[in-house]
Amino acid sequence: MGVFLLLIVLFIWIRIFYSKFFATLANALISFQIAAKLFREKNVLLHRVSIVLDFIYIVVLSVFIYELTLYLELSRSGMSGINLFLLLLNIVMLYALVRIFLLRLTGTLFLVRSMFAEYIHSNFVVNKGMGIALFPVVIMAQYFPPDLVPVVLIAGTLILDLPLY
Repeated sequence: MGVFLLLIVLFIWIRIFYSKFFATLANALISFQIAAKLFREKNVLLHRVSIVLDFIYIVVLSVFIYELTLYLELSRSGMSGINLFLLLLNIVMLYALVRIFLLRLTGTLFLVRSMFAEYIHSNFVVNKGMGIALFPVVIMAQYFPPDLVPVVLIAGTLILDLPLY
């Protein structure tokens, strides 16, 4: 419940102070050209909200994986719920950081930093969209009747598989 309240407060903060960013993000998800334009602008004010949306994506993805793990009964370690969630959160953060590091290293090694920087930016745009789209799914999976949870989790998995661009 605390995680959901934190996410809701962050969404409200973004909506109040950066209301135009959601429209820009939606357009960037639909059009590669708009995403590239957003990359070239490097607006400092949008950088702050971008970091918050990246955080929301990591937390929402971790909650989704947690709910999927509980539903499929994949955790046999006997960890408590919060410990399992924190472990998954750390794994998702570590994966994201290692992936960015390896992409930047590859760009540096092959002397195509700008191309990889734009690729990483495009990935972040897609991740922000996924975080926003998965947020209602994780809430529904938590509070819907147990009979509907498989449908919600399948919908969340389909959202993660959507090809963008």
